[in-house]
Amino acid sequence: MRIKIAENIKKFRIASGYTQSELAILLSVSPQAVSRWENGQAFPDITLLPLLAKYLNVTIDEIMGSEEQRGECLKKEAFERLSLIHISEPTRL
Repeated sequence: MRIKIAENIKKFRIASGYTQSELAILLSVSPQAVSRWENGQAFPDITLLPLLAKYLNVTIDEIMGSEEQRGECLKKEAFERLSLIHISEPTRL
């Protein structure tokens, strides 16, 4: 999970057009703090997540990787349900 959060912060920061220094200024943290988040060496303080999400124009769930995991779970569940339907249907000739 730590790596996913780091990757997401970096990906969304770049997509938003901010440098590490610019994002640091917006969040009132040091550029080194942003660097540590993106390298997976530290996490942003939980109180910063709403502001971080706002500036990166994403949800907190997206930063945490929850949206992607949820999508994968839904795909797996749908596949399993379709498999059960296919198995339970009688063969038609």
